[in-house]
Amino acid sequence: MTQQWGRKNVMMISAALSLISYAGLQFTAFSSIPLILFLLFVSGFFTTPLNTLAWGMLADCVDYAEWKTGIRADGVVISSMSFTNKLGVALAGSFSAFFLNKAGYVPNAAQSVSSLQAIKDMNAIIPGIFILLSVLLISFYPITENRYKKMMKELEQKR
Repeated sequence: MTQQWGRKNVMMISAALSLISYAGLQFTAFSSIPLILFLLFVSGFFTTPLNTLAWGMLADCVDYAEWKTGIRADGVVISSMSFTNKLGVALAGSFSAFFLNKAGYVPNAAQSVSSLQAIKDMNAIIPGIFILLSVLLISFYPITENRYKKMMKELEQKR
C-alpha cells in the first residue's frame, strides 16, 4: 500500500479509519459486548499501521537530517523516539490508574456507570484524540516519495 499511495497517505487513511472505529466504539452501548469487541479489533487493525509506519518513517527522518545538515545521527534520533515511546507508556499507565480511581472503579465488582464510561473513554476518546493529533502532525511531514528518492540520490553522490 505504501508503494502505491505513499507512506504519508497510508498513515492518513489508516488514522481516519481508526478514528471512525473509535467514534463507533464511543457510541456503542455498554451491553453490546460483541460489537465492542469487533470495534476494538477494527481500531487496533487500523492503528497498527500508524505505529509501524512511524518507525519506518523515522529512518527517513534520519536520512532527511543528513541530507539537510550533513550529519547522520541515527542513534540520537532512534533513542529519542524509544525514550519518548517508553515515557508515553509509563504516563498512560499512571493516567489510567488515576482516571479509573476518579471514576469509582472497584476491582472484581460490578462497575458503576461512571466507571464503565471511564473505561469506554480510555478505549475510544483518549486514543482518538492522540490519533487526531498524529493526523495534524503528519500533515506537516515534508518527505514525499519523490522527495525521498531525490534525497537518496543526492546523499549517494555525497558519500
